[in-house]
Amino acid sequence: MRYAQTPAQSAELLRLVLPLIAQHGGHYVPTAYGVWYEHLAGVNPALSQALDPLLAQPGALDQQVIDQLCARHIEGRDNQNTERLQAGLGE
Repeated sequence: MRYAQTPAQSAELLRLVLPLIAQHGGHYVPTAYGVWYEHLAGVNPALSQALDPLLAQPGALDQQVIDQLCARHIEGRDNQNTERLQAGLGE
């Protein structure tokens, strides 16, 4: 299970995510929430590795960049997992 946080932990992550979205000029949309949630929860090291250098550059993160990070590191991973599952079922 990718998200093993308790309800209290996920509530704390929500509290931490919202200011980050505001600080970095994102929109309050699922892609932005997902990127920040997975980063703060520590469940997606590849995403955090791509995000960390951007955090050091003022103005480097906008909604377009967040959407790209989501597509590459969250949606892309989910698509790969689905393809592997389908291939396994086909065999």
